[in-house]
Amino acid sequence: EQGMVDEAQKALEEAEALKK
Repeated sequence: EQGMVDEAQKALEEAEALKK
């Protein structure tokens, strides 16, 4: 289930990039 964690982390990084 590491793929799910990786996807969640990617989504968080994308959200942070959009916030900047």
